[in-house]
Amino acid sequence: KNYSKLSPTVDMRDKFQTQSLDFEIYASMFIDKCYEYNEKRACELLLRQIPLFGNVTCMQLAISSASSKLLETACFDQTLNQVWFDKLSLSNHQLK
Repeated sequence: KNYSKLSPTVDMRDKFQTQSLDFEIYASMFIDKCYEYNEKRACELLLRQIPLFGNVTCMQLAISSASSKLLETACFDQTLNQVWFDKLSLSNHQLK
């Protein structure tokens, strides 16, 4: 999204915006499927720190980029509620 604002041409701006929306849709569909399969693990995925991206979580990325598609998922709501009510630790989860 941010690259689209800095793009020198309209074509590049449109391309970045389209790719951003496509990725948001893909990410929300992915987390929805994970949530259908295993709610607890899907919530943990949103909170798992990713070293490649500076130890930020998917949840942090979604919030900072205002990814409305991902923010609107049931998994995101559930994870936020669990963190709020201290039922899910914010520490890095080791998925096996």
